[in-house]
Amino acid sequence: MADKMPAAKLPAKIIDGIMAVRETGETNMFDINSVLVIADRLKLYDLFVWLYDERENQRQYMQGIRNGFEPDDSNAEKE
Repeated sequence: MADKMPAAKLPAKIIDGIMAVRETGETNMFDINSVLVIADRLKLYDLFVWLYDERENQRQYMQGIRNGFEPDDSNAEKE
């Protein structure tokens, strides 16, 4: 049996934004474009910029949707 992929480690404020979009129930969370539209409407600008800017961030986001999210604020003091 294959091992489960690890949860995506993201800053807590990004996970909070993802959960806020999810709680609206307005989109399939695999639809990144719709997630961006909802994040913008909800004024979740940290999530919007994070998800829009980097292909690697989109890869981590999709990993998290499949395998869960885990807070990782080891870089929080650098922001």
